[in-house]
Amino acid sequence: TARAAATYFRPDLEGRWYTTSGINPNIGRTFNADGSVLVPGQQEFNRCGVARWSCVTAPSRLINSTWVELVDGVPQPRYRAASGTSMAGPHSAAALALIMQRFPYMTNEQALYTMFTTGRQNNTINNEAGTAVPNPDRGQIVRVPDARNGWHTVSLREAMRGPGQLLGRFDVDTRGHSDVWSNDISDVAIRARQQEDAAEAAAWEATKVEKGWTNGLPADASDQDRSDFATGTRREQARDARVYEGSLTKRGTGTLFLAGDDTWTGKSRVLGGKLSVVGSHASAIDVRGGTLGGSGGVVGSVNVTDGALQPGVTSGEAEGADDEHVVPGDVLNVGGDVRIVGGGRLAATISGDTDHTS
Repeated sequence: TARAAATYFRPDLEGRWYTTSGINPNIGRTFNADGSVLVPGQQEFNRCGVARWSCVTAPSRLINSTWVELVDGVPQPRYRAASGTSMAGPHSAAALALIMQRFPYMTNEQALYTMFTTGRQNNTINNEAGTAVPNPDRGQIVRVPDARNGWHTVSLREAMRGPGQLLGRFDVDTRGHSDVWSNDISDVAIRARQQEDAAEAAAWEATKVEKGWTNGLPADASDQDRSDFATGTRREQARDARVYEGSLTKRGTGTLFLAGDDTWTGKSRVLGGKLSVVGSHASAIDVRGGTLGGSGGVVGSVNVTDGALQPGVTSGEAEGADDEHVVPGDVLNVGGDVRIVGGGRLAATISGDTDHTS
């Protein structure tokens, strides 16, 4: 529907609007050994289509819900099982609310993108004809949204561990919170979108030539042409403004621990608080305030122009993080160059009954 696909016609709404398709959990659902869901189910009802970049799926088959029935002319509260996307929508909305509570320092858009990028893949995808076929990647974390499933089915199990991808610039102010992101974080989807956008741009240029729109609309253009031209122009502006690599900027007090295999391609920046790499980090890191620490590995270079490089994770930090991925360690491995200039400094911590840093 036009309302569900609003972000296609108005791409400025991306990050502020999403829609939900349905899955039937009785078809294709499988489980992990611990009883948690692996493959959520099989898509049904409205497909995501042109709304795929702002669409998720959620259970929609025989969902028990509140109902009102007239009994002898008097409205009475009841429960009734119903099916459809109206049943799927409340699932995703409630999940998003929980994600926003889990990450109170994130913006609404960052929480939404965390929900998008941690979905579990459903049982089917489209073939070239648009017909449902078995999904060879079912059960895996979503990589790129598709026309049938969008970002596939919301998974709170994965979302509680932080984003799964960075869809461009991720500028986060932790506002005094300390947290651990333990997912493997990439930017594969936004890099795939660059190729998709290039194909769309070529098609739009061909349409403008075919329609005689290269210098704008003619005065006698039809209402349909005016609508198509407006949509095409808005989408062109969105493509021109889009950033096709993931990057992280850490602001605010508090420590953000990165515990996964992080492979996004854009540079990371530390402007406040502490960024602690306890997993692996592929891109370069600039420290322009605050502190970079951790006991993991940075493949790229580290440049400290203000703030501090403080390798390691103290016992106090590990205890405070209260996460299995954060353990005490002394060494931060850096594969590229390390430069400390200007107002930058190197800090060392000596641990005993108390930790002393200088």
